[in-house]
Amino acid sequence: MVGFPHRRGADTIVPEWQTLATGDIINEWVVRALEPERALVLHSDLAGHWSWVFILEPLDGGARTRLVERWRGRMAGVPRKLKSLQAPFDLGELIMIRKQMLGIRERAERIARTPLPVAA
Repeated sequence: MVGFPHRRGADTIVPEWQTLATGDIINEWVVRALEPERALVLHSDLAGHWSWVFILEPLDGGARTRLVERWRGRMAGVPRKLKSLQAPFDLGELIMIRKQMLGIRERAERIARTPLPVAA
């Protein structure tokens, strides 16, 4: 959202970030629903009403996974009739989400190429 400082995504799994629960707050986003390894629903009332959803869909019997991201929002004080005023904001979000998805893909592909440790 507008005004958030740039935050780079983690390149590794951070154990202390793996205990997310409904009601937790991530920056200005509240976790509204959480189904581990399946779905995450975030909501924010900051300057409007916003939702951000991440869903993992298994493909090919679990051999691959698709990440679906859905972002919706309505800026405070903008009547529905003037929704076109939000277009420049939506374009910025589209650019940010594309960059985010490319980063997620790069990290996932890097992890997939890394051999698993052999048990002793």
